[in-house]
Amino acid sequence: MEQDEQRREDAEPLFYSGNGLESGLTLAQIAERIFVFIGERCAGAVNIWVGTDSPGKPFAAMTSTITLYRPGNGGRYYWTRQPAARFHTTKDRLFAEAMRSITLMQELRSALRERIGEGPELCGIELGIIHVDVSKDGKSKSLANAITGMVQAYGFHPELKPLAFAASCVADRHT
Repeated sequence: MEQDEQRREDAEPLFYSGNGLESGLTLAQIAERIFVFIGERCAGAVNIWVGTDSPGKPFAAMTSTITLYRPGNGGRYYWTRQPAARFHTTKDRLFAEAMRSITLMQELRSALRERIGEGPELCGIELGIIHVDVSKDGKSKSLANAITGMVQAYGFHPELKPLAFAASCVADRHT
């Protein structure tokens, strides 16, 4: 039984499409869908944002999203949920959310490089903006600088609330 639990924890998270039509997608399949999304309309750039949210409870599951957006042409998103974990403080939960987004962005970048064969930036993809569920105002303001610094240290650009809709709106929809 312990081995089954360990396998589940080590398994790649499965993703679901925002429209509910697809489920059980791997990150490689998401990269393929992004590639198709780019090819649907060659003109213009595609923005990809990653965000994570969880309910403000001591024992909660985190929901992460990959949000695709083509300015002027709409977008789509994919989401996944991590098993519930215990968070002793709000600080622990918010840092875990940011770290999950960083990890997902790194994995997505690798999957896109494998699929495209080049750096994703060469295909008109803007990749590297992480939406974090903190703000300069409100309850999480004391953590904003620390989480912003952590995201930047990994080479990504943090977007805070109220502009961090991939975390505060899209992921929140599935928490």
